[in-house]
Amino acid sequence: SHALASHARRRDAAAPRHHTLLALVVALASVPGLGASGEAGELRVLHITDVHLDLQYEAGSNALCARPPCCRPPSSRKGQRKLAEGVGTDEKAVSGAPVRPEKPTMVENDDSVAGKLGSRNCDSPLALLQSALSAARSVDPDIVVWTGDTLPHRSDKDGTAPGAGREEALRVLANATGAFRTALSGYFDESGLDPEPLRGRVFPVLGNHDFRPAHTDPGPGRRAWLTGSLADGPWGDLLGSDEARRTFTHGGFYKAPVRARGMGSGAYVIGLNTEVCHVRNYHAFGDETSAEEQLRWLRLTLADLRADGGKAILIGHI
Repeated sequence: SHALASHARRRDAAAPRHHTLLALVVALASVPGLGASGEAGELRVLHITDVHLDLQYEAGSNALCARPPCCRPPSSRKGQRKLAEGVGTDEKAVSGAPVRPEKPTMVENDDSVAGKLGSRNCDSPLALLQSALSAARSVDPDIVVWTGDTLPHRSDKDGTAPGAGREEALRVLANATGAFRTALSGYFDESGLDPEPLRGRVFPVLGNHDFRPAHTDPGPGRRAWLTGSLADGPWGDLLGSDEARRTFTHGGFYKAPVRARGMGSGAYVIGLNTEVCHVRNYHAFGDETSAEEQLRWLRLTLADLRADGGKAILIGHI
């Protein structure tokens, strides 16, 4: 197999010398039996991961704030001291006195200022994801695997109360999914006649930062605010079938057929919920039901595929 790593570069004047934070990995692999008539098939796979999309990112804002997340409007980071040279120290904000925030001036090669397409000190703006997906069309992928950690990082000050950040999480995932649709629907269906152009072509899974609180998957029923909302909403067509939507809602895992151009039937992507085995998921230490259930399902699914002569591509975040 051959792997090619392609990094989108910033094209804005604020920081032209830096690579962006979003990595696109394109793998070209020869997989026996995936061709239209059973011959060896070549599958070009675009792998997108760890987008960490921050919808509050603001170009020109402070990229070196005292308490992350940075690169956000001053109103979303009340009382944070500006430390970067060229941005200035906001003494009134530090003392707690009211102050009118000033937007930093865009300076070439200045790490203290958030660029239009990202800053290496911050999570990703939506413009970066849109730009990267648009550029990814040029590598001619057959399918796209999207392996989680789409949500922004959260600081220790963000709180861990039940339900905290759930609305924001679903909003970020919906916006990210929308970016995939805008960039890739026409690529996979030039005719515009397919009502579900990404089904069987874009395969998402969840990462540890996609749960709220981060790193914690509490198990069946209690994770449905995330998995059920995605299965019934923005990821419904990506999961592809009622059975896939059911298993994803219940456990965060699923099996979906590949609809790559020139490929025959019998090829599937199996998306796994790796959070159930994550060492930082404290729920897994007290209750191994989710992990055991997923492994039983995986064992049976692979056995059925083997019996039918099918092929499986397994994806996950960790």
